[in-house]
Amino acid sequence: MSKVTEFYEAFSKDEAMRERADEAIVAFAKGEGYAFTVDELNDFINNKELSEGDLKAVAGGKLARLYP
Repeated sequence: MSKVTEFYEAFSKDEAMRERADEAIVAFAKGEGYAFTVDELNDFINNKELSEGDLKAVAGGKLARLYP
């Protein structure tokens, strides 16, 4: 099993790990001049409409990414 696979499996099961990742994304974005909260990030992710490319990725069985 690859380290990426191990990480993905751990990440998908560990709520605290996902919360730390959200916090890290928000901190990174703030450093780049984009201020928003973890709640705003999660609202965006949960309410984002899928693009044509997203739909093709889902249909193809690819993993979704936060970034293009």
